[in-house]
Amino acid sequence: MNEVFDTQQAMVAAALQCAGEIAAKPPVAVWGTKQVIHYARDHSVDDALRQMGWVQGAIWSNAHVREAVTAMKDKRAGEFAGLPPLKPFRDVP
Repeated sequence: MNEVFDTQQAMVAAALQCAGEIAAKPPVAVWGTKQVIHYARDHSVDDALRQMGWVQGAIWSNAHVREAVTAMKDKRAGEFAGLPPLKPFRDVP
């Protein structure tokens, strides 16, 4: 979304509101979105869509997303466990 604000304070308030909305989402979905955006920047449309399908498949089977759906049905904020720290591939058994 693009928007022009009358004051710096209004812009900061809108940015913090947007950040709060993102932070309330399942962490794995935020991570996956970032991965898809970065990948799509440097790859063909076909490759990017294929990669997006793989990421979405992994995300939708995740406990974070199940919790988000349950919380939405229960009309409450989601409670998400933190994501494990990332490891370089060479350190994964």
